[in-house]
Amino acid sequence: MIQAFNFIVRFIGLSNEIIDSNFQSITGIKAIIDFEQNASANIHERANAKTIFTPVVLKRAIALPLQSPLLQWILKNISEPGFNILPEVLIEVLNESEEPATVIKLRNVSLVSWSLGELNAEKSELLIEEIALAYTSLNIQ
Repeated sequence: MIQAFNFIVRFIGLSNEIIDSNFQSITGIKAIIDFEQNASANIHERANAKTIFTPVVLKRAIALPLQSPLLQWILKNISEPGFNILPEVLIEVLNESEEPATVIKLRNVSLVSWSLGELNAEKSELLIEEIALAYTSLNIQ
């Protein structure tokens, strides 16, 4: 059995991945097979099926924003027209020996959204950022 609490993320195409490898949570890894309806027989036609991937959402506390290649990539995508696509994002679920037990590969990754959590002077909480990424294919090893 693979534990779901010990994982790291690697952004292929960005430097200094150690700063950007730790996240609080990852959600939204989902593939949906979309069947087109055959109008004449009202049945699903497998030949016309396509896979739709939902955006993956990563959450983490911001630690070193000026040193984060991921945050620099995000800000570049927000401020400049067009998209700067990462070739691959690897989500490595680690075993007891801190080695990858399984690797989820997201390919052709682009930014969907980025947000910061609440700033509140009455609470003593970490500043959390939420990053949503789109991808064109998924592979699990």
